[in-house]
Amino acid sequence: MDFNADIFKKSKNVWSAVIVLEILLVGGFIYKVYQPRKRKINELKTRISQEQLILQKYRKKIKNFGKVKAEADSIEQLWNKLNQILPSQSEVPRWIKKIALMGLRNGLEFTMFKPLTISVKGFYSIYPLEIDLLGTYKNFGKFVEDLTNSPQVTKITNLDIVSFKSKDYPEFSIKAHFTLQIYVFSGTKMETLLNEGK
Repeated sequence: MDFNADIFKKSKNVWSAVIVLEILLVGGFIYKVYQPRKRKINELKTRISQEQLILQKYRKKIKNFGKVKAEADSIEQLWNKLNQILPSQSEVPRWIKKIALMGLRNGLEFTMFKPLTISVKGFYSIYPLEIDLLGTYKNFGKFVEDLTNSPQVTKITNLDIVSFKSKDYPEFSIKAHFTLQIYVFSGTKMETLLNEGK
């Protein structure tokens, strides 16, 4: 059998060309396909890690959601009750007349009924009235009881009661001086107050 060296040389060149072609194909695949995909996979892994951290943070918040919602509902209920028991600013004149009528109905005589400086405290304002009146202990006690039982929030401060005798008012036995504070809803929304606290 004759060994043909030309065939061997030709096949050697073919094999070399095939190997070079394979190297080029593999290199091209790595450069054009594998490396971009690997980069993309690494980017996605990083993004997944970041999203998992965010998810963990929200899971912690969700664990407390029931408690926070219950607290928010409780605050909202309290807020609604406050809106019912605190008159609005537009109702103040009517409420002051109501207080005066309460005193007159209880047999008291007002000798001074003077509005003082209003102070604003967040969602409510305080409308103070400086009051002097004449009456009896019993009538004054009934007046205070009526104030206490009224749906609006009021507070008596600086109370001073002294015995009183006069020919002009023989039916009266005391003179009272005090400040009556009327609590009034200022109209501020709950969301505004909560945002102020942030």
